[in-house]
Amino acid sequence: MPSLEDAREEAVRCAIDLLVDLQPGTDDLSGWLVRLRDENGELLYAIDVQEAEAARLTRP
Repeated sequence: MPSLEDAREEAVRCAIDLLVDLQPGTDDLSGWLVRLRDENGELLYAIDVQEAEAARLTRP
């Protein structure tokens, strides 16, 4: 990705897509959905269920 922000936005989009597959009452809706790592495997960012849901609600 060209920048960390571009990579984060893509990770948020992926997390939103994963929300569709989660089933409240069946799946654990806490914790992270997507982790963003650099080429060395270092954690850069983690998107959790709450952040993905908030992003989903604000997207057009």
